[in-house]
Amino acid sequence: MTDSSESLPTDLATAHAMILAERAAQVEAEALAANAQSAAARAKAEIANARADLSSTEALIGGLKLEIEKLRRQPPHTDRPRFI
Repeated sequence: MTDSSESLPTDLATAHAMILAERAAQVEAEALAANAQSAAARAKAEIANARADLSSTEALIGGLKLEIEKLRRQPPHTDRPRFI
């Protein structure tokens, strides 16, 4: 490990430039983190919507299966043909 005093600037102008560069890097890193969090939140919302759509479709299929079973169990009518 090197001595940390070796990497520090010796004049005020260089130190000021180093501080400004460090702040700019921090702001950029925070912006990237915020964008990543936003993307993750959008992905979670899309997953929730997809699950809701799937659940709705499964419920519709279940209802249709029940209706088919009801129709199959009905006695045939003479005035209409039985298709199932």
